[in-house]
Amino acid sequence: MHIDYITTSYSVGLFEMAMLFQREGINAVAGIVPDDLLAGLSLKDGRNVFRAPYRDGLQFPGFRVFWGGQDTITVEITGQGCNEIDTVDWLSYVRSTKQRFHFIRVTRIDVCNDYKRPESPFELVSSWGIHNRIKSRDVNETRTGQTFYVGARTSGRFCKVYRFHEPHPRHETCRVEYQFNKKTADNVAAQLAARHTTIKDVYHTASQKTFQNKPHDGEYNAAEIGRSAQKQNGSTVNWFFTQVAPALARLVDEGELTFEDIGMTIQDKRKS
Repeated sequence: MHIDYITTSYSVGLFEMAMLFQREGINAVAGIVPDDLLAGLSLKDGRNVFRAPYRDGLQFPGFRVFWGGQDTITVEITGQGCNEIDTVDWLSYVRSTKQRFHFIRVTRIDVCNDYKRPESPFELVSSWGIHNRIKSRDVNETRTGQTFYVGARTSGRFCKVYRFHEPHPRHETCRVEYQFNKKTADNVAAQLAARHTTIKDVYHTASQKTFQNKPHDGEYNAAEIGRSAQKQNGSTVNWFFTQVAPALARLVDEGELTFEDIGMTIQDKRKS
């Protein structure tokens, strides 16, 4: 399982973003787009895109930025961008950043998994069964693939099951994707950022709420992609070295703690 899409909204003054772009160029989005995605970019690398209700937008490899006409900026980190960053670390950063913008919230998170199965999305969903309380269902067939929508797209959470046709490189797998929106997305982001849950747990919980027969673990056999998935098993260790250790070091430097205090606390916790 991995995160495939993140949208964040930042409260700013109505004209502040345009002024920042004029004054700072691509550095205007430093701090609201992961550094790994900004490396080596300039404004001329962006392609103009439109997204209502915003007046302006630029698309770069891995992310899009929309601004103008609203008192918010929206940043969308696409699947390509999510593959190049540690998504949980980024959510932690977003939740803790208050220096530059007055208000930050996550408005969309997509969590997905690929199943190496021969069935079509319709056949796969039929075998799992949809909970009776979910009334909104729709199948969309195009020349590129088939998508089965489970739940209302305007709700806090809905499911998308899709498969591409050949010659798409992922035509042998069927992707199940849960899209969390608005307040639900912000709540999921807060839980992931605080390490109170994992991407896998978020996915399993959504599956239980959507399907009568939850896919068993043996079906999660497609390759996980992106650094977020690769680091999932080591997320606690990564959290310790990137957040806890620096905080403890600062306390030692400020004289609030000693290394002996830290060692004694760990020993006491082990005994208890």
